[in-house]
Amino acid sequence: MRALYKSRLLVACFVCSVAVANAQQTQSTAPLTAVPRLVRFTGSFHPPAGQPAGMIGATLAVYGQQEGGTPLWTEDQNVELDASGNYTVLLGSTKNGGVPLELFAVGESRWLQVKFYAPGEVDLPRVLLVSVPYALKAGDADTLGGKPASAFLLVGSSSVVQPAAAQPVQSPGWSPAIAVAAVEPAATTPDYIARFTSTAGAVGNSVMYQKGSNIGVGTKTPGARLEVNGNAQVDGGSILASGSAPVIQFPANGLNNFSAGLSALPTTTTGNGNTAIGDNALQSNTTGNTNTAIGSYALQSNTTGNQNNAYGFQALQSNTTGFGNAANGFQALYSNTLANYNVADGFRSMYSNTTGIDNVGVGEQAMYSNTTGYSNFAGGSNSMYSNTTGYSNTAVGEFSLYSNVTGYGNTAIGTSACQGCTSNSNTAVGNLALSVNTTYENTGIGQSALGSTVGGFANTCIGYTCLYGNTTGEYNSAVGANAGRYIANGSSANAASTYSVYLGYNAMAKASGDTNEVVIGYNAIGNGSNTGVLGNASVTDVYFGGAGAAAIGHSAGYVGPATAPSGACSTNGVWVFSQDGHATVCLAATWVSKI
Repeated sequence: MRALYKSRLLVACFVCSVAVANAQQTQSTAPLTAVPRLVRFTGSFHPPAGQPAGMIGATLAVYGQQEGGTPLWTEDQNVELDASGNYTVLLGSTKNGGVPLELFAVGESRWLQVKFYAPGEVDLPRVLLVSVPYALKAGDADTLGGKPASAFLLVGSSSVVQPAAAQPVQSPGWSPAIAVAAVEPAATTPDYIARFTSTAGAVGNSVMYQKGSNIGVGTKTPGARLEVNGNAQVDGGSILASGSAPVIQFPANGLNNFSAGLSALPTTTTGNGNTAIGDNALQSNTTGNTNTAIGSYALQSNTTGNQNNAYGFQALQSNTTGFGNAANGFQALYSNTLANYNVADGFRSMYSNTTGIDNVGVGEQAMYSNTTGYSNFAGGSNSMYSNTTGYSNTAVGEFSLYSNVTGYGNTAIGTSACQGCTSNSNTAVGNLALSVNTTYENTGIGQSALGSTVGGFANTCIGYTCLYGNTTGEYNSAVGANAGRYIANGSSANAASTYSVYLGYNAMAKASGDTNEVVIGYNAIGNGSNTGVLGNASVTDVYFGGAGAAAIGHSAGYVGPATAPSGACSTNGVWVFSQDGHATVCLAATWVSKI
């Protein structure tokens, strides 16, 4: 038995009697009014969790004893529960003949038991029927063998029986019955839910049809607990779930608001154009306008914030007055309270942001730790994950700028690009470019470019693993794969060179720590600080272009004259490097000293 079940019997809601009209002095006898064979019963029922209020099927059974036995009479009805679980039924309303007179014989107790069609329900305690239902039997007192007295008048008799003034029919031991109008027999079709079709109490089909445990409105083949064939309209009200909590509502306050979900968007809101779908979505909204929250607890704390969009469980949950934010994903922008114009797309993207503005985080946990940083863009899983107050940073790629906390003006494009960057104004383009850098103003373009630089700054390199071995060197430039990566032995890292230039594939320093060293060419090896090298050991000629000149060229091992030549010459464009330190070129058939 359910402890929540309570039933109260309204005794004598229906009372049976015979009302005899005052007869006129006519040649016929006035007919007796039929006793309505209906019994009103009122009770309450609290369905199990998850079972909504409203229409529910029930079996009404009358027994001759309080417990055990088989029912003397049964009837199936659809019972309407109000929000508090109260209901009223008319026993016999679905039967053409109503309740049988024989059911309430004087001196015998009758017990009513109600069983609802709800999951897990059992037979509820039986309730004793007292007094009034027995007036049904008393209504038979004015008949003989079920026929009125007029049926026994002699044929041809001219005398008219004048009935005495009608008195209420009484059953011994019971209160007097009250005269009521006759009730027409029910004219219903099986499985249709009945309705009264006249003020006299006639019963007929309604538009509702029950098929099993499903109810159809305008359809005889409902495929769900409730199916409506046609439009359903709710004006300024709610559609309720279990108890009285609203599930779908159209708040009368404010304009163009809609919510679907338990405790979503309060009916007291005066804001306009809000949409909340999901339990507790926009739960606290007071005057906020044009917000959209889809997902449980989405924008739950919003009070006056406007033009926010939150899609996903707890997306923008903490936002109160922030506006113009967009969060898409589980707990995206979860901690945002006052900040504006942020976009977070992805699982827990920008989770910790509170007041930072104009940020964009796209990807799982993108900008997860950001709190007050602004004007940042992070695209990729865990990109800019650790950033808290840094600003004007751009990170595109998984784990790009992952460790940056307060740095600003950094750009990282590629998986783990600038992953370790913590300072400012660095640019890393390529997988693992500047991946462990902690200083500033470095530019690495290419996979693993400047990949080992930790403390060095103001370095620029373009190419695969260029300046890869550099750790603390500064103001270096390198162009080409492996350019500036190694020293002369081809395997040891060029870790500390400064103010040097390395151009060409695998251009190498003479030693780590060289300063102002210029090395140009494939596999060219530098000659130390303050020197320049053009080409590798395989280069035999060096040419400088000139108007009509062949250029200069000397074989390997060339040794110039002791002194610079002068006067006339025959081959324009030829250079002579003399041992006295001069460089002379033949121009217009005359030697011209350049150095």
